[in-house]
Amino acid sequence: MPLDMKNQKRFIFGVLSGFSVAVIVGAAVIAAIVGIMAFVNRDKGSGQGTPQGTPVKKTDNRPLYEKMLLSWSDLSAEKMLKVLSAAAIEAIRQADRDPAFFTQAGDLAAERFDYQAAIAYYRKAVRLAPDNLDAQKGLANAMMLLRPECVERNVLAQAFLMRGDPSSGMEMLQSDFYLSQLDRQLLDVHRQIVRLARGDRTAKFNLAVTLMNMQMFEDAERLYKELLADDSKDVKSLYNLATICQIQKRLGEARDALKKVIELDATLPSAHASLGAVYMDFDQPENAMLAYAEAVKLDGQSAGLWGNFAISAGRAGSLGRAIFAARKSMELSPPDPKMCRLLGDLFFEIHRAKNDPALLGDAVQAWKKSIQLDPDQPKVREQIDLYSPVAPPGANNKPAPGPR
Repeated sequence: MPLDMKNQKRFIFGVLSGFSVAVIVGAAVIAAIVGIMAFVNRDKGSGQGTPQGTPVKKTDNRPLYEKMLLSWSDLSAEKMLKVLSAAAIEAIRQADRDPAFFTQAGDLAAERFDYQAAIAYYRKAVRLAPDNLDAQKGLANAMMLLRPECVERNVLAQAFLMRGDPSSGMEMLQSDFYLSQLDRQLLDVHRQIVRLARGDRTAKFNLAVTLMNMQMFEDAERLYKELLADDSKDVKSLYNLATICQIQKRLGEARDALKKVIELDATLPSAHASLGAVYMDFDQPENAMLAYAEAVKLDGQSAGLWGNFAISAGRAGSLGRAIFAARKSMELSPPDPKMCRLLGDLFFEIHRAKNDPALLGDAVQAWKKSIQLDPDQPKVREQIDLYSPVAPPGANNKPAPGPR
């Protein structure tokens, strides 16, 4: 996952973004009014309509608020409205030209998880000031947080995304066209940030992540190697470099990089799991089983990790471990036909070793469950028809053949 782009996250306290923006505009309006009132006072000092008994002189030391009140007391309601309207218009014009205003509005929207609004504000700030690093980083952050894998973990972001058409929000995010467009825009923003913030490791790392997402692996690998040349203990860069090697089937490089990641930080379940997958690609199920065993120690609530542990243990011949892991995976996730089939196959293997009809019955029951979940499994149907215990248990002493 990408790192946080902002050097310092700005917290805006107490209000929603819409109200806060109104406050900002209100402050600008007040500033403009003060300026106009000073102009009104200058007019009165020159003899135009000075209130009786309160001549305005250059040496007047009265408090400013008293002078303002006296000035306003001479204005008619119509003239006062004109002053306010002029001040409001000028304040809005000034805000519309101020990149800091839109950057702050983007920050407020992002704080509320309204990333689409945040992107719109940051883009306005960037158009006004292309070298505004805060706006560029805010824009990149908001775009990254609109990627599907981030939105799926953020209920509030989903709520904002679906407020217009609830049926289309997540569908849009999951479309290849949306993702490709988002990544192209992100790539441009990250490159701009790297240009503006030379030497910023976070900016370079995030650019590499975006390049990986776009499958531009050579460019991403070059950046990761640059980061590792400066800091050989950069675990995130090393892990992502190992991932590139694994995707490109450079298994030896992937294995060595993952081993180094684990040496630097043995608490990453994903690193152990990735190493297990590499060992399975090497056809070394024993080593894979040990790697997955470490992964489930660190993350015992992952059905996927338990499932992979079961598969590797089964291939390694550790059938007891495999059955335990398969059952654990099934406890942690909705019913899965593949896992049910695996469990049936494991029971069948033990039945073959021990010639225990009860285990054959367990295998058949697991296969039947798999068929209920996914009827389109002709080989499993054949096994059920062939091995269903229609005869008394133990009647057939001949060891049954293995699963097809």
